[in-house]
Amino acid sequence: MTLPTDSRVDTGSSLPDVRLAGGISRRRLLKISAAGGAVTIMSVASRSVFAATNGACIKGCTTTPSAFGSINLSRPDRVVCVTGRSPGYWKQQQKFSSWPGGFYPVAVVSEGKVDIPATKFSSIFSPTSGALATATVLEVLAPEMDVINDPVARSLAAAFLNAATGRTAGILTVNQVKNIWSEYANKGYFEPTAGIRWYGNYVDPVNMTNPCGAGIVGYLETTWTT
Repeated sequence: MTLPTDSRVDTGSSLPDVRLAGGISRRRLLKISAAGGAVTIMSVASRSVFAATNGACIKGCTTTPSAFGSINLSRPDRVVCVTGRSPGYWKQQQKFSSWPGGFYPVAVVSEGKVDIPATKFSSIFSPTSGALATATVLEVLAPEMDVINDPVARSLAAAFLNAATGRTAGILTVNQVKNIWSEYANKGYFEPTAGIRWYGNYVDPVNMTNPCGAGIVGYLETTWTT
């Protein structure tokens, strides 16, 4: 699938030069990534990998849900810098051309007739009910359209677009994103690994507190750069 034309890796010029595991800086890491593709770091995971100086969160350098879910156990994890975008990015009209092929933020109309309808959230994610059963992906991404305001659905809609355009390679695939929703919709939580439950914007404090947020939304935010 063709990547969006604006999917170049940020070389770090606009980011604080924050040190990651092993002493390498984020700026240096992203420059390496831009020159040679995806970069992985083998490290003993700790909160410092995900938390920047002054309490700010380093976004875009993260790991898989299962590895992230075990972060407090200090197991070695693979940290990958990705180029995922937020719901705020994908809902912008000027970014519609960056959507993956076969998925449409708005209907394609010619001569006053709808040739292709806007892609519905329910055509990607299951199960759905209520407003989510009929809402388009764009309506889920943009709560100001007054159709649906569901933070988990919104974050997963962005995660799907990121995965479908190759922005989260090595971290999240399209099927993984769909599975997160399916488990959450059926159970009310997602288990990234056995015994650890992520709720929508809340995570079981006995098991884990996401350093960059809470629950499913908190994890997905670590995969976004803008």
